[in-house]
Amino acid sequence: MNTQNNDIIKVTLKKKPEYVSIIRVTASSIANKMGFNIEEIEDIKLALGEACISIIKNSNHVEGEYNISFIINENSLGIKIEDFNNDNNIKDCKNKDDLSFFIINTLMDEVKCDKNDKNITVLLTKNRSNE
Repeated sequence: MNTQNNDIIKVTLKKKPEYVSIIRVTASSIANKMGFNIEEIEDIKLALGEACISIIKNSNHVEGEYNISFIINENSLGIKIEDFNNDNNIKDCKNKDDLSFFIINTLMDEVKCDKNDKNITVLLTKNRSNE
């Protein structure tokens, strides 16, 4: 995803489930301002919540932090979730045995995962419909 001419909003959160609602509301507000319809906004909120909870519940470092970046494009919203201290064994985002990532893949237009040592990056993309 080329981010050169896009607005980016970054948030850092503690790995606490009670903070996931904050990021869901933030995503909702950004998507609403971009002109996504209600159904698309709900898809984004649910997928982002699933991704964040997956990172939190599979982390051995409960007191750590993770980063969320909202990449605002003309016709799409990219959401990059980065955790630089996670022992999660995410191999790919297409694992049908992982219910969270099955839901995420169903709701989002593009999903990418990258695992390098203890660094995990998940990139979610939702394209705005032409309605």
